[in-house]
Amino acid sequence: MVLQPGPQRAVLTGTATREGDTVTAQIMGHGSPVTGHVHGGKWKVKLPAVTEAGPFVIRVSSSEGQVTLNDVLFGDVWLCSGQSNMESQMMQLIDHKSWMEGTVVGAGLTLGYRLV
Repeated sequence: MVLQPGPQRAVLTGTATREGDTVTAQIMGHGSPVTGHVHGGKWKVKLPAVTEAGPFVIRVSSSEGQVTLNDVLFGDVWLCSGQSNMESQMMQLIDHKSWMEGTVVGAGLTLGYRLV
C-alpha cells in the first residue's frame, strides 16, 4: 500500500460497529499514535506526516480488534500507459474498481482505502 507523503497527512478510514468507540492508529517506530471515534458506523484518522519512503508497519486497533498493515510506503504513484495512449483513464481499465478502492478486514474492524 502507498499512502500520501509529507508534508500532507495521510488519512485512514474504516467501519466499526461500536458507536463512540475509540480507534487508534500508529505507524510503528514513527511518532505517537493518533485516535478517532466511531460515528454512524464509520471512523477516520489522520496519520502524522511522513517524508521517508518506508516500508512501515501501521497498526489500527479498537475494542473490536486490530488490523496490521505491513510494507506500507509513503510516496507518489504514477500510472502510465504507452506513449500513443497516455490519455487513458483509470475508468478504462478492466476491473478498475478493484484498483481504486479496497478493504482490509480484521477481527470486526474494517479499514478501507481509495485511490484518488
